[in-house]
Amino acid sequence: MDDIPPQLLLLALLPLLGFLLFMEAKRERRRAAERTARRLAISQDGQPLDLAPLQKRIETVKANYIGVRQHHPAEVNARRDLLARARAKLGRLAFFQHSATLAESEPHAH
Repeated sequence: MDDIPPQLLLLALLPLLGFLLFMEAKRERRRAAERTARRLAISQDGQPLDLAPLQKRIETVKANYIGVRQHHPAEVNARRDLLARARAKLGRLAFFQHSATLAESEPHAH
């Protein structure tokens, strides 16, 4: 293996690398087609999906939209709490305490 020049090894690996890139691109195209099909509610064989199981949920939402919608999902509340804690912690830092007292003590130039 020591007597094979590295350029020759690189040249031998290029077709393998090309093949792997081609296969990954092919897989990504297939995944994109599946995402599009799911979004359009079409199965891969071209037949429409059976939406009968969703019918009960659709009727519930039509009858009482306000009752079934989520007012504040848990993720939003968790983010809001995290931001409030971060603001409180930053407000206690000396830098912000000092600048607040400076702003109050400086005369306003109008």
